[in-house]
Order: sequence, then C-alpha cells, then structure tokens
Amino acid sequence: MLIAPILLASLLALAACGTHGNAPPLGKSATVALVGAAGGQSLGSATFTSTYAAHIAASYKGKWIPYSGARTPVELRDGTCAGKRLAALTEATSAPIPDALAVAPDPKSGVDVDVATSVNLFVVVRQQANDAGAPLLACGNPLSGQRQYFNLFTPAEGSNGYSLGLALMEPILATRVHVTLTTPATSATTWAVHAGSCSGAPLAQGQIAAGAKDASGVIFSALDVGHWRLTLADASGAQTICQTVG
Repeated sequence: MLIAPILLASLLALAACGTHGNAPPLGKSATVALVGAAGGQSLGSATFTSTYAAHIAASYKGKWIPYSGARTPVELRDGTCAGKRLAALTEATSAPIPDALAVAPDPKSGVDVDVATSVNLFVVVRQQANDAGAPLLACGNPLSGQRQYFNLFTPAEGSNGYSLGLALMEPILATRVHVTLTTPATSATTWAVHAGSCSGAPLAQGQIAAGAKDASGVIFSALDVGHWRLTLADASGAQTICQTVG
C-alpha cells in the first residue's frame, strides 16, 4: 500500500470491508404563498421538498484534498472511472462541466453534492488542475449507497493494484426549493433563502429570468421551519417580498 500516514490508518482498516450508515429519514416539506405588501394578492408560491444529497471527501497519498487550491482536482463521474463527468468536487478543475450537479463546500470537510449516493458514482482524482488532458491518478466507488469509506485505486488496475487514496461518501438531508410566480417576471428576479432574517447571508439563491415564471435550487440542510426566510428582489436588488417558511 502506498498510503502510510497514521491519520488514515484507522480509516483504511474500515475501508477493507466498508463502514456503513443508513440514510437519515427525510425531513419536513412546506409550501409558502408569496404575498405582496399589506396582504395583497398572491404573487406565486415556493415549495420546499425534503430530499437526499451526498457528502463526499477524498484523499490522495495520505492527504485530504481541499475544495479550494487543490493541486490534484477531484471529479464525480457516472458508471466508470472514465464515465460522464457529473460534477467538479474541487474548485480547480480541468474544464467547466455542462449541466453539472450543484456542489457546495461542506463546513466539516469535502463537499455536498445534489445527488443521491449510489454505487454508480465514481470519485476520480486527476493529475493536475486546469488541464483538460490531465491523466486520471486514482478512482473508486462505494459498495452501496450507505455511508462508506472506500479505496481509490489506479484506474487501469482497479482493486488489483495499489490503493492511492481514500474517499468518504455518505447520504445527507437536503431541501429542494422551487419558486413559481403567478405571471412571468417583467425583469430578472432574484430569489434567496436566508436563516433567521431577511438580510443575512443566503443559504441558497437563484434567478428567475425576465419572461420566465420559475426557478429551482438546493439547500444542503434539512428544512428549518419558522427560521428560514424566502426573499424576492427586483433587478435593482431591492427586496419585494420576505416570507417566513413554515
């Protein structure tokens, strides 16, 4: 084995057969009516639906790979080590990924990804950042959709070769947000979800384009009824709505 640091010794012992944890039960869902000032007519609605996402962290040669400043970028691929790229798991990647899954750095480690855990998700480490032709250094996938540490092997050799890294994949709760307006937006409209107030840093945000009626996003957390606030802002940035979610 090429991984020797004490930091990973206990994890490698677990990785031989995998460590498993069931996904937590889905949380609450809610629908919020978007009402104008002074109790005016409904301007639309927003749905908050409980769903599953994945928390993923990866190491290479004994060092956990950070989201920012990674020398060896990490990608999530579908089906095989060389499969379709689904998302960049580090800020530095070889090239933008069309229609990539939503990804956000996790406060603990690694990232959260808008996808349910699966044996078909492959974590891939590339040789260097910002190089579309960079070789694949290590790759692996979990044995199940439950919480699991698993080894990353040389792609061409798989489990017949040496383990060059380790990854963690586990299911987490997330909340899918879908905002729908009664009539198409006359100008670009920004929706955002905040914790505790209408003016704090957004947990998630997106834009409804002029002429469109809806937009979606994901928050990598279970719904906090009564504490989240949904806001709409016009093209100038002025808030037009602030609704309590609950």
